[in-house]
This record gives sequence, structure tokens and C-alpha cells, in this order.
Amino acid sequence: MIKGAGVVTMKLLKKTPVAVIIMLAAVLLSFFFGSVYSLSRERGAIMDGFESGTDEIVSIQYELDYIAQNARNLVSIAGNYPDMADSDALDSTKTALNELTSAKSVSAKAAALDKLVSAAEVLLASLNPADMKPVDRDYHSTIGSDIKASLSRISSSSYNDAVAEFNERLESFPVNLTAGLFGVTALEPFEITE
Repeated sequence: MIKGAGVVTMKLLKKTPVAVIIMLAAVLLSFFFGSVYSLSRERGAIMDGFESGTDEIVSIQYELDYIAQNARNLVSIAGNYPDMADSDALDSTKTALNELTSAKSVSAKAAALDKLVSAAEVLLASLNPADMKPVDRDYHSTIGSDIKASLSRISSSSYNDAVAEFNERLESFPVNLTAGLFGVTALEPFEITE
């Protein structure tokens, strides 16, 4: 039975129009699958850049973790001076810090970072370094500048450029016809207001 099927297939392939159609179908399918596979790998590389950094992309996650550590230090310092610290700003800083550390999506991390930076600035301003112990004064003087330096590195990261380029390619023909079928979705940019 298999031998008969092979004979029929060979007869069909000997006919030029059938062979051409089969060859064109194979080329088109390999093009679509290859482009989707390539985009899938590119998407993974961009997200790896967000998480761990690459030669082209500064690790935004590393900077977020660094900002979170500075915010924890600020909360700890503020806890040493309850009469001085703005209690609303302290609560807002703690809440935003929890949101940032538990955020899963890029947009949720960006929103939590915005809240954290705003709350931390108010809390930092409410603490008078002159009335602090020397070690707390030293931390106080560096926390704000460390957070600003991290924000600067985040804003200079090429992550958003890579996301824009990827999303543009994802929407172009013919990739837009097949990418969604294979679970290749657009990436979120990291947008903060600071």
C-alpha cells in the first residue's frame, strides 16, 4: 500500500506544474516559519536584555532592583526618625516598593517605579540630615543621587528602541499574518514619567 502511494507521488512530481506548486508552497511555508522563529528568538533576546542586560541593552531589571534597595534603605532610615519622617510619604513608599517588587509585566513595573520615585522624593525631603546620626546622614545624602543615576541609566537604555523596532517588524506583512498564530506577541515599552 505504501509502495502504491509512493508511485502516485512520483508520478505527480514528474508533472511540472504540480512540482512547481509543491516547491512554492514549501518555500513559502519555510519563509513564514523561519520569520516567526526568528522573531520569537528576537523577542526572547530583548526580554533577556530587560532582565539581565546585553551588549546592546542596559538591564532595566537590575536598575529597578537597585532603586528598590535604595528605597528599602530610605524606609529603614525614616523608621529611625518617626517624628521627622512624613508618615504619608513613608506609607506610600512602602506600598510602591511592594508594588514594584511584585509587578510582573513591564508596564506594571514602570507604573510602580513612578509611584516609588515620587513617594521616595517626598520622604527624602521630609528628613533633615542635620538632625540625623552620621551613618544615616551619609545614606541620606547618597540615596537620592543613586536613584537619579539609576533613572538616568534606565532612560538611556536601548530597550525601548529595540521594542519599537520589534513591534514594527511584527506588524509588517507577511509576519503579521502568522506571528499571532504562533504566540509571538508585541512587547511593552518601559515608559516612566520621571
